[in-house]
Amino acid sequence: MPIDEIAEKMKLRVVEALPLADELKYYGMIVFEDGSAKDNKTRKLLVKQAKRGTIYLDPRVKYERTESTRRNTLAHECFHWYRHQPYHALMRMIGAADDRDIALQYHLIENHTQQDKWKPADWMEWQANGIAPRILMPAKTVRMAADQLLQKYGYEVLYDFMGNEVVQPADITENELYEQVIDELTSIFDVSREMARLRLMELGYKESQGAYPKVDGQSISSYTFNAKMIEPNQSFDVSMRDVIKAVYFDHNFRELVSTGQFVFIDGHICLNLPLYVEPDISGHPKLTDYALQHLDECCLVFDVGFTYDTAYNVTDAAGRQMFKAAAGKSAIEKTYAKDSPQNRNIIEQLRRGGEGADKMKKLPGSFGGSLKMIMKEKGINNAQLALAVNVSEKTIQRLRHESDDYASTKQVIVGICYVLNLPGNVAVDLVNKSQHGLNKSRVDSIYFTLLTVGGSKHNLYEANEMLASVDCPPLGGDDSEIALKE
Repeated sequence: MPIDEIAEKMKLRVVEALPLADELKYYGMIVFEDGSAKDNKTRKLLVKQAKRGTIYLDPRVKYERTESTRRNTLAHECFHWYRHQPYHALMRMIGAADDRDIALQYHLIENHTQQDKWKPADWMEWQANGIAPRILMPAKTVRMAADQLLQKYGYEVLYDFMGNEVVQPADITENELYEQVIDELTSIFDVSREMARLRLMELGYKESQGAYPKVDGQSISSYTFNAKMIEPNQSFDVSMRDVIKAVYFDHNFRELVSTGQFVFIDGHICLNLPLYVEPDISGHPKLTDYALQHLDECCLVFDVGFTYDTAYNVTDAAGRQMFKAAAGKSAIEKTYAKDSPQNRNIIEQLRRGGEGADKMKKLPGSFGGSLKMIMKEKGINNAQLALAVNVSEKTIQRLRHESDDYASTKQVIVGICYVLNLPGNVAVDLVNKSQHGLNKSRVDSIYFTLLTVGGSKHNLYEANEMLASVDCPPLGGDDSEIALKE
């Protein structure tokens, strides 16, 4: 798609000689009205005499990111000009220009169900972010190219002993086939590999989901599945942030993971059974080769929607300019697909019952009594547990023997239940026996998620890394607490 030529024909001037911030904070900016442009937070002057109809692209985008990122940014700004001028003209007419030097930054909670609270600028940014990739990869053209490439790589021409051509399916896996198709589309349309993959998924090529998959920008293991088990707007891939949201907002999902029979691994919520989950060389759980080849047998599926975190959107009060932020979070959001046939099949597998339920029947009714029994069964002494949770041995002793009177902190209690590597429902039950039972607040929902599907329950370092990424207090004690107790 000749996006530079399109911008020229729209009579837009493209300037790529001016950094838009000290760091690469903004990829681009479109100017709707003559005047000065300032950084939203620092109020630093970016462009002294910005001219209407000018697109500013930070020159570092092309060299520090990719050419496809530059093209996507340019398409984004062209769409703003094409579609959103009437709004900005109206803002000037009704007097918004009175505060033209005050840049507004809108804050919106991440839950996509709160779209009724979005500001006009939120909708405009969401629309431009969603449409820009479609401008660069038009549906009809992409389908034509994809079908030709699937034919090209899906079959091979051999010759029999008489020299006659024999056409037969190529000896490659489904993932290898779609990886080759995605690589070709990336070259044809001059876009990123992830953009090509997502566009294929949008257009109904469901099998492409398992090729070059990413969660939160990180590559995960390729996989295959029965495409009949999911809809085009569904995915097996999910981030921990979306899992936490599902626990917080969806009672059905919370109840399901509270069974203790699921684990979050490699961007999937998987049944925690030996056929599907095994320890790696470090003892961390990983998906088996069988699971990666039959993901529909063992993993939950999520509906794909969109969210927009407007903390990254910047628009001038006068409607003078709009920025395309480098960290723009117009992004895919996943929600639990409770009515999906795929998930109903997974739930059916749970009818067999679980180890965790039987375990809870054997434990005493008190936190201290349960902790003593679990430590004995696992062969863990006070010193070992204290070291794992970063508290003093005396703290562990008090929790074992004085739990009714000695509360410690919720972070220590949850940390103990985490490092003991218990089935999820047993871990939650143990926390609830303490003086710090889990409620349905945001922080406690995160702790609940960590205990039920947290995956690697070896040490608090990895757990606290995840907690830091979602602005949640870390688990365990600290050196000052140890010194105090000693």
